[in-house]
Amino acid sequence: MIKRLTAVLAACGLAVAASAAPAPTDLYIYNWSYYIPQDVLAQFEKENNVKIQYKEFSSNEEMYATIRGGSNKYDVVFPGDDYATIMIRQGMLEKLDHSKLPNLANVDPKISAKKVSDPGNDYCVPYFLGAAGVMVNKEKVKNYEKSWKIFDRADLKGKMTLLDDPREVIAGALMVNGYSSNSTDSSQLAKAKATILGWKKNILNFDSDTFGRGFATGDLWVVHCFAENVWLEVSENQTDNEKYADKYEFFIPKEGNCSYMDTMAILKTAPHKDLAYRFINFIHDPKVNARVADFTRVPCVNLKARALLTRKPNYTLEQVLACELKKDLGDKRALYSQVWKDTRGGDE
Repeated sequence: MIKRLTAVLAACGLAVAASAAPAPTDLYIYNWSYYIPQDVLAQFEKENNVKIQYKEFSSNEEMYATIRGGSNKYDVVFPGDDYATIMIRQGMLEKLDHSKLPNLANVDPKISAKKVSDPGNDYCVPYFLGAAGVMVNKEKVKNYEKSWKIFDRADLKGKMTLLDDPREVIAGALMVNGYSSNSTDSSQLAKAKATILGWKKNILNFDSDTFGRGFATGDLWVVHCFAENVWLEVSENQTDNEKYADKYEFFIPKEGNCSYMDTMAILKTAPHKDLAYRFINFIHDPKVNARVADFTRVPCVNLKARALLTRKPNYTLEQVLACELKKDLGDKRALYSQVWKDTRGGDE
């Protein structure tokens, strides 16, 4: 009888303890597509008793419009440096308390110094420095120049796509004409517009969402892309890209390209700021950051993580440092919007 009573009491105690366990807190993250391994998110959830509510965007314009439109539920956002500049100016981002980010010391100082938004990392922390380029199926396209001019080829009509991203496409059209990717000169933008209209005759569409799958299935032969997005569709286990070297090639066009720096920031309206700090600090733990860089194969911005990498990036840090970082266009942004409307069709 005593044993039975003890067992009942013990069971009741366990039930009370279980019911008293705190429910996971939600952390809302808004990030680019294909940009972080799920096991990294799962580790943070487990270690912090958090449930991550994760949503993806495919362009800075989409992210900015969502936040600007009043969606203040997000805690951590990943704006490009040019859009971080805008968001800082408009008071949308929290000024960071560096005492809560000890792993910020692991970020390569020359990467931080390259930022236009705030070189001192006062409002946002570097996540990646990278560049888009062109991926080619070498079995389908036997001879090609590593140039933006590949999109002039009528023989590849319907087998190519350009990113649905005004800054990326206009940058390529400017640079193939010998201009800066940040040019706001009306005559230079007019030439870029003419170039894009020429490319448009040959591409299937402007696409920032499904080009990776189309390339992996062989429906597309040439895609303007972020290399990591394509490789994550092509590779069976996300670690065997090297075996495809004879079949596929990614290149940054010889005329040059714009580069991007994606950052991590906390919205001023973030409901879970302490967790947001923890997440950003977690991402720059060297072991975690190395896993993220291995997953995306974008050059690593974390000094200590570089020694832990197990895979080569799709391009070198030196290559991307040689590209022009996208800058906030300020009131000249309307010029790009008009070029995009005239070439892409519809509103930006």
